[in-house]
Amino acid sequence: MNISNQHSPNFQMKVKGLEHPYFSKVSNKMKNELVAKAEAAKNTDFTVEFLPAPDNWVFLKKTIGQQEAIVDYFPPAYKPEDIVKTFTKTYIPERRIAAKTLRNTNFNYKALVAYKEHFKP
Repeated sequence: MNISNQHSPNFQMKVKGLEHPYFSKVSNKMKNELVAKAEAAKNTDFTVEFLPAPDNWVFLKKTIGQQEAIVDYFPPAYKPEDIVKTFTKTYIPERRIAAKTLRNTNFNYKALVAYKEHFKP
């Protein structure tokens, strides 16, 4: 008999960063939908954090245990609502290429280079 607990906090995607003022104009309904779908996604025992830069680029940081990596980004052409919609529709469903990349990629060099450019000390 195979028993799995899909709602255990150890086996769900957690989402952080939506409380940032950058996302203040996004409806709570959209944010809640993203969080609910992320928590229900299979094979996702990691945290994704949205990191808005001062110049309206938004980066995605993936954390598994103590390991963190910048894995992707949204340029300023994406509005906050577009980012939430895009993430919900393309990064969460298991069959989507972006979701496979998010699950399988621990390090994305291009995203890290862009991150360093937009978050200069």
